[in-house]
Amino acid sequence: MTVGQLMMHCASFGCGKAVQGFIKGDWGSPEGTKMEDLNEEDHIPSQTALPSIENVEEAIKLLDEDKKLTISCISELDETELLKRSLIAPWGGQELTLFQHLLQMISHLNQHKGQLFYYLKLMGKNVNTNDLWGVYDE
Repeated sequence: MTVGQLMMHCASFGCGKAVQGFIKGDWGSPEGTKMEDLNEEDHIPSQTALPSIENVEEAIKLLDEDKKLTISCISELDETELLKRSLIAPWGGQELTLFQHLLQMISHLNQHKGQLFYYLKLMGKNVNTNDLWGVYDE
């Protein structure tokens, strides 16, 4: 996965669309598509099929939209749904509560944040631990 592909993954499916899928059942698939009819390639495209971001401005815009979608979906929930509602992800696995799925999505995004940090570090970019953990001097 290239840096641009990683950023597109984080910004376009990092949290918002997955949260929307778990909460509303809307995974962004074409009308009439049944998740059980999709194969692995449909859930996890090959590296050559992954879209890419071309610049930082595009990434920031998409990340902002993703954040808004995430907050919007979560704000529609009744708190009790988080622990009482359970489901299996479309790509399989065990049945988990909605809370556990959302927590895993945040963990997934965090994993990719670390991946991006090391990509940038290996490319010689000026990033440090403060960038990784969001510690900024004001």
